[in-house]
Amino acid sequence: MKNILFFASFLLVLFITPIKSIAQEKFNADSTKKKSSDEKKSYGLASTNYNNNIVFLGRKSFLVAPYLSTFVGYYHKSGLFINGGASYLAAAGENRFDLFTLSTGYDYYLKNFSAGISATKYFFNTKSYTVKSELSGNVSAYIDYDFDIVDVYIDGSTYFSNTTDFILDAAVSHIFYAVNDNLAIAPTVFLNAGTQNYYSNYNNNLRFGRHMIGGGGSSTMGGSMGGAASFYMLDYELSLLVSYTLNKFRFSFYPVYAIPVNAATIANGPNIYKEDLSNSFFWSLGVSYKFL
Repeated sequence: MKNILFFASFLLVLFITPIKSIAQEKFNADSTKKKSSDEKKSYGLASTNYNNNIVFLGRKSFLVAPYLSTFVGYYHKSGLFINGGASYLAAAGENRFDLFTLSTGYDYYLKNFSAGISATKYFFNTKSYTVKSELSGNVSAYIDYDFDIVDVYIDGSTYFSNTTDFILDAAVSHIFYAVNDNLAIAPTVFLNAGTQNYYSNYNNNLRFGRHMIGGGGSSTMGGSMGGAASFYMLDYELSLLVSYTLNKFRFSFYPVYAIPVNAATIANGPNIYKEDLSNSFFWSLGVSYKFL
């Protein structure tokens, strides 16, 4: 109850702070683009980006996981869209396609208000060690309202593995435009809360499993995480999306500083210890091409 009250209080503070927002996985080539009713056209979008490490809700794998990803999508003027992506794990000694994704959904825009729903399927390589590798997909819905001086975004997601997790994301930010609106800078504050059944599975199957001893071997050692089904605040994130549009190209740089909270209690055989959480700085660099 204290966590929920704190979350609500912090949201209220953010609501009145004069600082556009999209949740961590929602940023795309049009995230910082001004929208108007006469821009409702169908288009295709191809993008490539490099992420120096995969961090999810403040948690990360014990090995650095840099991704080089490519995405292609079609966005219909009605709001319907579909896209797919492939991510190549560029870590030393790995060098393989680690993840394929397929997403579809619907976005609705009305003046300063937007809302949408989407579903994503993950296809992870069986050797993947990223912190999200236990997940098989998610269904998400969001609402967003631009108050001019502050934009407020709330997203609710259900993530699937052999169990189900519920994640609530909230964010506030403001977009600053320059160079005839071609340059956009969006400082954003995120709050992420939810359950961690997937993370318990990760600790059990991977952190204390074959990847713990390296070389792709196997181990019967397992770990269990307490409170995985409880709803907690998971992390706070500060980000600064910078994008520049040049004709049909868009270049972006997206650094994020994540502060994880509520360390888990993990049991490994007779040993019980508190998870050693640490703050993370990670970033992505990307380019996209929009074709009509």
